[in-house]
Amino acid sequence: MFKKINLGDIILLAFFIILLIFMSIMSPIFFTFNNIIAITEQMSELGIIALGMTVIVLSSGLDLSIGSITGLSAVVIGFCFSSGINIGLSMILGLSVAVLCGAINGFFIAKIGVSSILVTLGTMVLFNGIALAISRGNAISGFPQSYYFIGQGHLGFIPIQTLIFIILATITSIILKKTPLGRKIYFVGSNPVVAKYSGINITKVLMFVYMYAALLCGISCIVITSRVATARADIGAVYLLQSIAAVVLGGTSINGGEGSIMGTIIGVCIFGVLANGFNLIGVSPFIQTFMMGFILIFVLLTNSISSSIGITTSNKKNLKKLL
Repeated sequence: MFKKINLGDIILLAFFIILLIFMSIMSPIFFTFNNIIAITEQMSELGIIALGMTVIVLSSGLDLSIGSITGLSAVVIGFCFSSGINIGLSMILGLSVAVLCGAINGFFIAKIGVSSILVTLGTMVLFNGIALAISRGNAISGFPQSYYFIGQGHLGFIPIQTLIFIILATITSIILKKTPLGRKIYFVGSNPVVAKYSGINITKVLMFVYMYAALLCGISCIVITSRVATARADIGAVYLLQSIAAVVLGGTSINGGEGSIMGTIIGVCIFGVLANGFNLIGVSPFIQTFMMGFILIFVLLTNSISSSIGITTSNKKNLKKLL
């Protein structure tokens, strides 16, 4: 959407290459076929949620409730199935609840005008509380064997969850790059005031953004629960900070209006490689958390510096495409 010569892009790619080389040296099994497949499986769940977070951040927003939406959707699926509803309808109901949660976020942010951080901070607690009330704090299990195929099955040698991630990434990229709606998302994130006076219905754009991101959370919850064979209220909590970090790591501006799905995919890949590599070489989980935080701060500083010297085209080009 924006053409940019960016120091951060070069550093990110260089870092990823160096990381691959380092991990292959530290662990002889890192570049084996089975381990590469394992990495793609590990990054798919985070990747699906990160796609939705990318769309939100591009619109100059932030969603702190995605972990709670994922958990609530998972609990709804588990509760419905354990209540005698077939698994297909249970999945539809779970996805519907996720979209409803996104609509609630979008309404207060777009229609009422409350800050996205304040709204989603509140709904994060609300949705998590509802999930805990439904599940009574317990894990729900006993799904049918066919359900597990989504998170544990393979098509040839490719994991089903990896295929789902690839399909969703392609769809999201097409929406952002090839449709008027995508251009509006970029433009709203870049300059909401100008976008408003240009005739863009910001309310509709933001409603779509938060509902679409919530839908992706619902899909991710299906992948996660079918892999671990249980549904819990906290099943998506770990992905909140990771998804934000992956999006920012991939070069999407936290201020909105600039970024890409490809960048997010690279960010997710880096996190996947780091997590897998650290486990292979026996790095303590506490050290892993420290390293993840250090890398994120480094990338944020790099993006901040590079954005001040990068070359970005004018927003007038996007406006001309919309009119």
